[in-house]
Amino acid sequence: MPKNWLRTRYRLSADFNTYMKITKAHRGNYITFFDASDEEALALVNWVAYCREKGQNSRDASANDLWKGWLDETFIGFSGSNKILLHSGHRVPASYHFNNRQKPDNLGRLLKRGISLLKRGVAEPSPEELMARYRRCYPGVKMDTQEVEWGQDLIRQYLNSHEIYEILRRYAVPLDPSSLNFVFEIGAGAGMNLALLLRREGCEKTGAVICDLPQTMMAGYVFLRSALPDFQIKFPHEFDSTNPIRPSQIQFIVPDQIADLPDDSFDLGINTNSFQEMELETVNDYLAHSARLLSTGGLFISNNSRNARYIENNTLDRWDVSLFLEKILEREAIFLQANCGLDDRALHQGQGGVVTVWEK
Repeated sequence: MPKNWLRTRYRLSADFNTYMKITKAHRGNYITFFDASDEEALALVNWVAYCREKGQNSRDASANDLWKGWLDETFIGFSGSNKILLHSGHRVPASYHFNNRQKPDNLGRLLKRGISLLKRGVAEPSPEELMARYRRCYPGVKMDTQEVEWGQDLIRQYLNSHEIYEILRRYAVPLDPSSLNFVFEIGAGAGMNLALLLRREGCEKTGAVICDLPQTMMAGYVFLRSALPDFQIKFPHEFDSTNPIRPSQIQFIVPDQIADLPDDSFDLGINTNSFQEMELETVNDYLAHSARLLSTGGLFISNNSRNARYIENNTLDRWDVSLFLEKILEREAIFLQANCGLDDRALHQGQGGVVTVWEK
């Protein structure tokens, strides 16, 4: 074996870093190391142990087949020095990423990925290029310097989330951070939407609830701990149905627990890019819960494709929004639409977002 074998292998891995991000879209290619305190490490270990005890360690009954496949590609590890290793599609600022090369399942999939590369170009745009594209879409946009700094490793999620709030601002949607006592998000992933919102002046005491699948919560936890160090974060096994929402606290819950949240208690609800990954019946169930949870005058914000990328018959015009008072905004997310990633498993390639806001 040549002496420089390790160096050569690493160099090849780095050279193929961009290629793998494109060809393995939605697979768990990213390995992220996160430094944790003793207290944080214990909380995370307890959550993993709880999931295993309840049989939620690999698959979740509320997930569809698409998500079950993605969840099977998510792994969590702990070192002896309180480093947390996440193998998932979510990346954390200041993290280090490696990629695994996997053979395609069949020739057809290989051809599809090749076509996707040709359509999009082999080189993934740099964070600087994506930022420049975003500014061209929204001339004069103002961006927080610190957010831009820690958003570099999550650049697409950062810009997609920032675009939502920029659209709300430009079209004068009444979203006053100081009036938000409690907010919830369905399918928050790494938690970028809440991170940008809760960092706003006036949101220091805002309480939040994230409803998600158990296996996605670790990535959300480590990112939100980095972005919002002053907020307390609780996992589903710590959920207290008698006092479920508290100021300056982010409470994770699993889908079965959403029914335990009190009616008319939230000022804002959010879903971005995950309703388009669910069956229509599931989406409408979440919309009904959202209308129940919002107080009068509360807003529900969606940024999803008109046609679900992976699910047949799930289209925006078939969502049941009858429990809301009115739709107050519908605007194309022009940056997301122009820079949406390609995936050979998607039914509708290149479907970008539509920012829609309903009022209760």
